[in-house]
Amino acid sequence: MPKIRDQARAAEACKAVKDFVKTNPGSQDEYRQELQQLPSRILTSGLGQTLAFYAAKGGVLKMIGDQIAAFLSPGKKVNVIQYLDYIMQHCTASEYRQMTRHALAYAEWLKRYSKAIIETKVDDRAEVGS
Repeated sequence: MPKIRDQARAAEACKAVKDFVKTNPGSQDEYRQELQQLPSRILTSGLGQTLAFYAAKGGVLKMIGDQIAAFLSPGKKVNVIQYLDYIMQHCTASEYRQMTRHALAYAEWLKRYSKAIIETKVDDRAEVGS
């Protein structure tokens, strides 16, 4: 049975958050905090400017930009800089709007999963130590 688009976004976001948590244990709080702001950044500044900001800042922000670029380029291994180059050279205005809508929906799922997964882990550690 084929998945609806939102189910696919949710699955990708869940995988992205779990992968980040597994490989970056010291940056989980910063990651969660940045993802809480991601949807509003895209709405306020636009997809391209948000990705450019994330690429310029580096660290956790660049990783988030890479996750968005990978999501918007299924089956391709691209980073945020490569994706920005693609946007500037190949996208029409309607394609850019469509990518922005997909990125915004994905950002909402990243936000939800990061809050659920990372805060749950923090709460679980607090209970164990009590």
